[in-house]
Amino acid sequence: MHVPMDLGDRVRLFAMVREIEPIAVLHVASAGVSGKAELGELMRTNVMGTDNLLAAASALPEAPAVVLAGSGYEYAPQSRNLTENDPVFPVSPYGISKAAASFCAGTYAGHMPVTLLRLFNIYGPCEREPRLLPYVVACAKAGRAVELTACEQVRDFVFVKDIAGLFWRALECPPQNGSLRTLNVGSDSPVPLKRFVIVLLEVLHEKGLDPRVQFGARPYRAGEPMYYAANPRHLLETLGELPPTTLEEGIRESVEAMI
Repeated sequence: MHVPMDLGDRVRLFAMVREIEPIAVLHVASAGVSGKAELGELMRTNVMGTDNLLAAASALPEAPAVVLAGSGYEYAPQSRNLTENDPVFPVSPYGISKAAASFCAGTYAGHMPVTLLRLFNIYGPCEREPRLLPYVVACAKAGRAVELTACEQVRDFVFVKDIAGLFWRALECPPQNGSLRTLNVGSDSPVPLKRFVIVLLEVLHEKGLDPRVQFGARPYRAGEPMYYAANPRHLLETLGELPPTTLEEGIRESVEAMI
């Protein structure tokens, strides 16, 4: 059953959750992941929507296990891999809204098992422009030049199918201590953005596409962190696994779905 629902509509959401009586909740709805949005809009969707959903779930006769999608942008920027003990001090409207949603989720963890997966750079077949991978593929197909920054940023890429698997794994192993469980989700192998692009170009070349890439044609975005990666040791210790898909495998599967 698929039921479209506005998470901001608390009354309808409560009624729907009571009707469905879910045995588990995977909450991945979020505004502001791509593109710009005002903080007020982000707070309504990401914080109030999260509160409405968790309140409805906790009101059930038997509260379900919950896994939420958090973000690495909740942390203060660092020039190293981020751990769960690093300070939560976001510097972007999106990060502020996701951090507030995480604090909100923590208030429900005493009533039901709640896990927060703080995600870093997700990529995969269903991405859309202006995200990097579909942008490069679209330029290659159209014969346009690919205009990029110098791509010296370090990023921690995780394939979307691995993310999905970790959500289910977190449901299978819910926390038992009555507090919010936070896990950073990363590959344990962060790479310069240029490496991601080079692998993507190699895969495109195999498909007969050779776009002209202009590194440095665009400036870095204001406030963009040059290093953004997770330390996933706690994830490994808790769930017993790390994302298994290599960068080359994930990019190849993504490109094949887009051309």
